[in-house]
Parts: sequence; structure tokens; C-alpha cells
Amino acid sequence: MNKIDLTGVTPAAALDECGNISRVSLSARTGAGIDLLRQALAGFARARHRHDPQQTESRQDGLE
Repeated sequence: MNKIDLTGVTPAAALDECGNISRVSLSARTGAGIDLLRQALAGFARARHRHDPQQTESRQDGLE
């Protein structure tokens, strides 16, 4: 969710029923919440690497 600076929403990361981040509220204009987005992306990449370490090595171009 972007443009939280216009709505007054606090930067936050929402979790789904499995504990995975499903939504990050942020403002690209002010930068509020960007750290949460970075953490969410890093956590996703770590979990994916643990699940299939070969995929990271074979697809370094970032495409699937």
C-alpha cells in the first residue's frame, strides 16, 4: 500500500494466516515504511533460498 502520507496510515507490515508478510504500508514520497519493505523482501528471499538453494544458484538473473 503506497501513499500513506496522504491517508495518515502508520507504516506497517501485515501478516497473513501463515505468518508471511502479505502487505506493507509505506510512502514512496516520504520514505516512511521503506525499511519495512526491505525487511519483507529480504525475509522472502531468505525463506525462498532455504526452501530451494539450487534455484538461487541456477537463476542469478532474477527471472523465473
